Amino acid sequence: MVGCELAGLGKCAEIDSDLREWNYGAYEGLTPQQIRAEQPTWMIFADGCPGGDTAEQVGTRADRVIARVRDAKADAALFAHGHVLRVLVARWLGLPAAGGSHCGENRQGGHGGLRGAIAVPLSDQAPDYQLIAGAFLIY
Repeated sequence: MVGCELAGLGKCAEIDSDLREWNYGAYEGLTPQQIRAEQPTWMIFADGCPGGDTAEQVGTRADRVIARVRDAKADAALFAHGHVLRVLVARWLGLPAAGGSHCGENRQGGHGGLRGAIAVPLSDQAPDYQLIAGAFLIY
């Protein structure tokens, strides 16, 4: 909610459980470096998390969000954690959920997330878009 409030949209916010953070399961609280010490080739988008979400599960949630946004035919601002936003962008572009691995940069030391700008158009007819403060804005 902090990002939403910082963007001045807190009063009209609706919490959507489909935008909840990726469930990291057994890897919750671990850095990628710590995970790779035990699983050297681990990649969240390819391997998911034991006892947590797979990319496909997060993609299913993202697909529901995208369907609601498109059906609303109105402005929308979507706020979520980095990995979820990366899957959302991949699914918006018609890529498999694992394509989120190509939508953003990993930060050193954390689970990763959006850093910099990722933005995609609502449609070919309405190509206005912007990403700010970890928010995927569509208008």
